[in-house]
Amino acid sequence: MKKRILNPVKISTRFFTSFRMTNLVLIVTSMFFSSCSKPMAEAKVLPRVQYLAQNFDAAVADITKILPDILQKRKYAVAEEKKTEGVLLTTWKPTTSDSHYIRIFGRKDLSPNGGYYQLEIHTFTEGDYTRVRVASRMKSLAINLRSSGIEERRILEDISDVLRKQEPTITNLGIEND
Repeated sequence: MKKRILNPVKISTRFFTSFRMTNLVLIVTSMFFSSCSKPMAEAKVLPRVQYLAQNFDAAVADITKILPDILQKRKYAVAEEKKTEGVLLTTWKPTTSDSHYIRIFGRKDLSPNGGYYQLEIHTFTEGDYTRVRVASRMKSLAINLRSSGIEERRILEDISDVLRKQEPTITNLGIEND
């Protein structure tokens, strides 16, 4: 019987060919899976906006003058100010655990939800008073996200605090307003 002699060139060629094929398969597979990292859904600004409003015995100019300071105190940055329309928009901020909720099984779920919100503040004259409306515009994947009203109330309370006299006059009849 003849002894079979292995050709070293043929063996090394087989090895390198299989190595090249393995690399090619790995490269094609990595390209295929890396293309799957595209976003599947995009958050949209939710159409439902709930306003909290309050009347103030002050001029519109006075309120619009103090609004940037109040927003800065609450760590909001002003994104857009439409002075002719009396509208002020803040930059987008992530929702906190108490600012927004999702109603699940008839109860409020105040857990963090990955949404963002933007405060929208309207100031306009209504009769003898200036009316301030504050709303929270939300951007989220969850369609039924709602504002708890906490952030809006804080802004309205801060406006009240700034407009209030520094030292009230208190008598037996109550607090006197000048």
